[in-house]
Amino acid sequence: MVYFVTDGRSVTHEEYPVARIVKEFDERFDEFIETAQTLFFNKGYEQTSVQDIINHIGVAKGTFYHYFDSKSDLLEAVVKRNRENLLETVVSPIVNHAEWDALTKFQKLFEQLNGWKLINHSMILDMVRMLYKDENALLRLKMVEETRSRMAGPFAEIIEQGVTEGTFHVNFAYETAEVILRMCEMPSRTLITAILNGVYNDEDVNVMEREVEVFNRSIERVCGIAENTVDLFQDAGLKGWLSLLEQNVVDQVR
Repeated sequence: MVYFVTDGRSVTHEEYPVARIVKEFDERFDEFIETAQTLFFNKGYEQTSVQDIINHIGVAKGTFYHYFDSKSDLLEAVVKRNRENLLETVVSPIVNHAEWDALTKFQKLFEQLNGWKLINHSMILDMVRMLYKDENALLRLKMVEETRSRMAGPFAEIIEQGVTEGTFHVNFAYETAEVILRMCEMPSRTLITAILNGVYNDEDVNVMEREVEVFNRSIERVCGIAENTVDLFQDAGLKGWLSLLEQNVVDQVR
């Protein structure tokens, strides 16, 4: 006798007791995300097909499309999962630290976020190359806006603490946080160009260093912080990314 299970596969009577174990929706959803992240990380996003993903999990193609409209839809879910994990494991502990003042939290937050990106550089670099293709402009914009929206709250909490402590001088904490997050995109642009091209020269480095300096001083003015107080997008972080380029990491993960 032949049975049909919920993902569309047919099984025999002997197989049925095992095949009948149907995973809950959330569990299968998690499995897709975890599998996709592993394959995207090891093979690269462009080199990973939907077929690769369903073969790895062992389900029918229809099951994939029950959860996701496309591979880019799955990528969005992967990015969201990583963003929420980052908020839970990195951002929230800093924001909620009972003994740190606002300036310390501000500095720690930028240090930890950049450190996380460096640790996960292979995934970040592959994602940058994919998202900065012309055909993915809308997807990139959507992801940037969603990330900005999720990060603005924690940033605003730190700013509000700084206002209470008298080190920050702003009237609207949340709106200030949004401006800061938009400004964060500035010192990344020249670096992203270098990542996409796989090369950079001394003038590129000079431009990046000037952008970092302008970013730090601008943040102080936006937040009403004393001059030369913060070093948020640090020179050390920039050197970490340039070191990756020097080691040809960009070419290795293409």
